[in-house]
Amino acid sequence: MLTLKLELFQAAGAFKSRPAAALLTALSPEVRAQGVITASSGNFGIAVAMLGPRLQAPVAIVVPEDAPHAKISRLKALGAQLHVVDADSWWETVITHQFAGSTGIYLDAVADPVAIAANGAIAIELLEERPEIDAIAIPFGGGGLLCGVAAAMRALKPSVRIIACEGDFAAPLCAARAAGTPVKVAPQPSFVSGIGAPA
Repeated sequence: MLTLKLELFQAAGAFKSRPAAALLTALSPEVRAQGVITASSGNFGIAVAMLGPRLQAPVAIVVPEDAPHAKISRLKALGAQLHVVDADSWWETVITHQFAGSTGIYLDAVADPVAIAANGAIAIELLEERPEIDAIAIPFGGGGLLCGVAAAMRALKPSVRIIACEGDFAAPLCAARAAGTPVKVAPQPSFVSGIGAPA
């Protein structure tokens, strides 16, 4: 039996609501009051912008200039402070967690252990709903979703086969596995925003 985990019904329209909530609630009220910043092409930024005001956290989002117009419009409607930058500057923010003039704490949706653990809740829910599950296919974008779900599944039911999935238009994981080391790839244009990092 095939089961779909429809994360599009999360408040922000994607699984990114999970790491956003975990990261924001892990901060003290005093730290949140100083503001938070992240780099996002849309979904994580939307999740942070939705939750930030509820937790008295001013939100700033560094957005690549080629982000979908609909996502930029939604971020503006949610009241986030937007910094629209070129792709290289956006990627630099992703890597360094720094943005000139920002005083807020950086929220990392991909590599922060708190964010990864939040994604692991998906494995718990899957096992509650389908204890007989024997394989799970997980999209690989930045790796936070895959690592979180896979780690939790390995701890709870190690026999479950984990299948990482990538689109042909952005396959850094496949290229890195083939080379045995991280490699640079040339992402292709796609309808999927936020996918296609160079390495």
